[in-house]
Amino acid sequence: MNVTAFLDEFSLWSIFIVLVFSIIISIEFGFRLGKRQRIGAPDGAKVETGAVVAASLGLLAFMLAFTFGAVTSNYSDRKQLLLEEVNAVGTLFLRADLLPASEGDRVQGMLSNYVNLRIEGIQRVQGIQRDRGLQKSEFEQGVKQIITRSEEIQAQLWSIAVDVADQNPTPINALFVQALNEVIDLHEKRITLAIFHRMPSIFWITLFGLTILAMMVSGYNSGVSGGRRSFTTTLGITLAFTAVLLLIIALERPGQVFVSQDVLIKLQQTFNKAMQSQ
Repeated sequence: MNVTAFLDEFSLWSIFIVLVFSIIISIEFGFRLGKRQRIGAPDGAKVETGAVVAASLGLLAFMLAFTFGAVTSNYSDRKQLLLEEVNAVGTLFLRADLLPASEGDRVQGMLSNYVNLRIEGIQRVQGIQRDRGLQKSEFEQGVKQIITRSEEIQAQLWSIAVDVADQNPTPINALFVQALNEVIDLHEKRITLAIFHRMPSIFWITLFGLTILAMMVSGYNSGVSGGRRSFTTTLGITLAFTAVLLLIIALERPGQVFVSQDVLIKLQQTFNKAMQSQ
């Protein structure tokens, strides 16, 4: 079973509600089990569970930290790749000046459309998410349109590069081809990292399993020690762990937490000024 794909079918609010109830039920089940154990134990007998509670919560904290580190690293890589792609597109725009005038102007116009397409596509998807929530199918359709149109422009640019290289194979034209290659490569890297690099199912199973187990052990410790339940404490623990789990899911899910497009917008403004001055 692909747990990652399964989670994608539900909204974050649905997952939030399921997590809250699952954790509360786990604590309650552990408490009742511990209370039954205490009642059935001989008078004066004590059941030591402190070490087990500490170990389970420590293991859960480690797993949460490891998983959170993985998804935040992925998010940082996405930001870095966006910056690299912006620099590569900007370099390609400048190197288009090395081409004959007709081809250079055409390439720069296509690159301007390329950047506009990226910005408008992302802003449209973000608008849907902000207004009424983004469904998985809507995100996939929106991203597919951006990718398809972007690759069409890349193919047109490559065709121009091939024609120029055939007609005038100089080191200067080779610089343009090199820059175009880098733009295409970074495009593929961004798609792979943002869409296809997902958390393996075993990580989710382990993370959720440890959460339930740790909460049960915590409740069991309260029950077997004869302590009284505190709704405020239980709710606080539940919301704290749910918030961390939900943040991990949101950062890992494509189309949920977008990388800022400010550097791409700045590049768009630079292109517009350059096109107007021509």
